[in-house]
Amino acid sequence: MKTSNKILLIFFVAALLMMTAIHLTLYAKYKRGEVSSFQDIREGRFEEHPLPAIKYVSVTGLRRCNILPSTESKIRIFRMKESRLKYTILNDTLFITGDSSYTMQDFEHGYAVNRTVNLYLPGVERVDAFYAGLFLSGGKDSTTAVSCSVNLSKRSDLNVGEWGKPNFFNHLQVKADGSSASLADKTIINELNLQADKSQIDNRAEIKHLQLQMDDQSTIVLRGNTLKDINVIKK
Repeated sequence: MKTSNKILLIFFVAALLMMTAIHLTLYAKYKRGEVSSFQDIREGRFEEHPLPAIKYVSVTGLRRCNILPSTESKIRIFRMKESRLKYTILNDTLFITGDSSYTMQDFEHGYAVNRTVNLYLPGVERVDAFYAGLFLSGGKDSTTAVSCSVNLSKRSDLNVGEWGKPNFFNHLQVKADGSSASLADKTIINELNLQADKSQIDNRAEIKHLQLQMDDQSTIVLRGNTLKDINVIKK
């Protein structure tokens, strides 16, 4: 073996041994609790509170509200030093406001809170959004398919499913008024009832039965796999 090759091999082995030693040292410290993983850090940025049985949700002025299937009801809020996010519960309804100091005029002018809230709700029936962004996740398979009704108003935005991941919905009703909705690929919906007024809809999901009602100021993009069974109702 040439001398130059030997030198390169020595450097490579030395670097490999050094990386292994660093990895083992960090792992030992992590096991002793001296360092935190990225997941630990991220989880620590959320504050969590249990919720009673919630059937209805109203979200105002929040840019990202994740609604996730779960067996227990709870809310997880991304921690911020200065926050006026407010949530209240009245009977079986959860009200969330991104900033309690904002007025409706503020929201109308485009003010909204760029903060993440995760809602784990096993039995939610309807979600109303005003100046808000909703991210709705379904079940992992057909046996855990989710049913829900979503009303979008005041330039709200709905994202159904997760891009690249299977999401299953049984019955989904979406009413969009001056808002938009996007349905991700690999999302399977047994029945979708969609009503759109002055709204934009982009669909990549597989819909087994679609009932569509929209005005002449709305647009919708439908791809081939959504054209199996459509019932269009004229307004």
